[in-house]
Amino acid sequence: MVIVGRSAWPGYGKPYKAFLYSNGLMRSIGGSQSASFTPEAINDNGWITGTLGTPGGAVFWINDRIISLGTLPGFVGSEGMSLNNSGIVVGNLLGSITATYTNDGTIYTDTYVGSTGVFIYNGRMQNLNDLVDGGWKITAVGHINDAGQIVATGVRPGSTITFALLITPELGR
Repeated sequence: MVIVGRSAWPGYGKPYKAFLYSNGLMRSIGGSQSASFTPEAINDNGWITGTLGTPGGAVFWINDRIISLGTLPGFVGSEGMSLNNSGIVVGNLLGSITATYTNDGTIYTDTYVGSTGVFIYNGRMQNLNDLVDGGWKITAVGHINDAGQIVATGVRPGSTITFALLITPELGR
């Protein structure tokens, strides 16, 4: 069993560190960037995808090196969420979101960074919405399998109902 994640080292106030658990041992990964690295998934090759920094940038962790996957124009960051054994990564694109809400008759506006799109990385980053037919807006990705199928959620044009989806994108487009 192999697990990746983040853990606080012993002692109150210590920073989180990215870790890899294998063969009964837990070790820090990400080197000097370990406190800023959030690993999300590992494949059979030992490659890891995740996010580095805030707002995040999607990354690969391969052979003790962090490799940036970047983001797309119009977005402030990206998050690596899953990868398959071919090294294809799926994740979320981050954008600036402004929300207005009312509390006790007072109107508040809050701006934050959140998921506003999704991507697939296969040598280059592409917006997953550009690779699916039917006008769907993919709202979040879960995992990608070795056949390239992606579990995601999305909405149809003109609807607010969220559907669970199984997507097999045409990567040559």
